[in-house]
Amino acid sequence: MQRLLVFPGTSFPGSPASSVFNTLEEQGIHVEHAETPDSASQRLHQESIAACLLDCSKTEMSNSLVTRFLADSRRNMAGT
Repeated sequence: MQRLLVFPGTSFPGSPASSVFNTLEEQGIHVEHAETPDSASQRLHQESIAACLLDCSKTEMSNSLVTRFLADSRRNMAGT
């Protein structure tokens, strides 16, 4: 099963119960939510995540944080 990581967590437009996320789950894509930047970063670095969906409209989503997530996903040997 492929995994989609969503950040920032449940505050993302379309909560975990949204029809979009339900449809993805029905198609075999497991939707997971990261609650903190550190948890998202760690997971992107260490776990096999097919894709990461970021809500860049949030004030906590600075350019440096997005750059950090990209770097972590590129260093991931499990494949993100």
